[in-house]
Amino acid sequence: MLIPSFKEAINLTKTENHLYRKTELNISKDFILHTFDYITGSDKKNITGLGLEMRGLSFLENLNDGTIKRYLSLRKFYNLNEREDTMIDNLKEKRITTITKKEDGSLMSFLSLGNNVVIPKTRNGMNSVSTQLSTEWVKRNNMSSAISKMIDNGYFPFFEITGIENIIVILYPETKLTLLQVRKDDGKYLNKKEVIELCNKVGFPLEFLVEEIKDETLSTLHELSKTVKNIEGWVVMFNETEMVKIKTQWYLDEKVKLYGDNFKWKDLLVAILDDKIDEDDMIDLPSYKVLFIKSMKSKITFLFDNYVENFMKDFAEVKKNSFLNNDDSKALRVAMKLLSIDKVLLKELAKKEFLKSYNKESDARKLFMKTKD
Repeated sequence: MLIPSFKEAINLTKTENHLYRKTELNISKDFILHTFDYITGSDKKNITGLGLEMRGLSFLENLNDGTIKRYLSLRKFYNLNEREDTMIDNLKEKRITTITKKEDGSLMSFLSLGNNVVIPKTRNGMNSVSTQLSTEWVKRNNMSSAISKMIDNGYFPFFEITGIENIIVILYPETKLTLLQVRKDDGKYLNKKEVIELCNKVGFPLEFLVEEIKDETLSTLHELSKTVKNIEGWVVMFNETEMVKIKTQWYLDEKVKLYGDNFKWKDLLVAILDDKIDEDDMIDLPSYKVLFIKSMKSKITFLFDNYVENFMKDFAEVKKNSFLNNDDSKALRVAMKLLSIDKVLLKELAKKEFLKSYNKESDARKLFMKTKD
């Protein structure tokens, strides 16, 4: 299987800069994370070859010894009937190896920094509600060692974080990190038996494995997707590299309530800030509506990022002045201490303050109209 090297990934961002982008993040004084992804709003339906691996492909650079470790992402895969190679007539004769339930949360992977230290990341970064929830879950369940052993031995596990604080459509009663799939460093996916063997070897509880669906075919799942409710859908795997996803009509209808003709501007604003706009869920919408939402997402994200930057600067100034003035407020000092060591919490506070300005539907609409070309 072809997977881009660091140099090849950089070249793709240069030769096809309308499709791919590269970001850098200083994790600490010892590590820089280089991440490659698709540009928001770009046409991904015709991506092939190395490009299928660019959805969150990362490289962790160790500044001490100069080594660069590649971290695979989930290979880009498509919905049933979304493009020619995923049409049901072209797939129904293929042998299915695994069918799993599609969880409705945020995709999560991990970096291993040595000494059983792991930190979660999404495609878009490391500072979000979902990464915070994942960090807490791993700590609460003592999973750092098991996850780091997987990664250090050349396996890349992929999880979904779900829960009451990370709602997309389906309501989950408690926060949970579910192991979806595992890839070898050569790009091949492990089958169910291999995943179980790996989990037993490193000490990862099997109760956190994604639910497997038995005794179904592509055709029966396609029919089920038209009637079943309260589930996002399924992921169907045919071999070590090829898979397709099937989403239920109920789930698509629930998502369209946000993006459809009767959506609320405030709800769309919150969804953008919470990074819950999934382009895969817009495939059945009219093209003009998809273009509008993508455009709004890009502009609102840019606007909010600037707001957060200024918010943090203002906070730092307040903190400095409070220190210089010897403020006696114990509560203020405690709050500042907490926020100074938790940028995720600070960004959440910024988001709450930002949304206060657009609490009314009319104000939220004005914001979108203001950013419209």
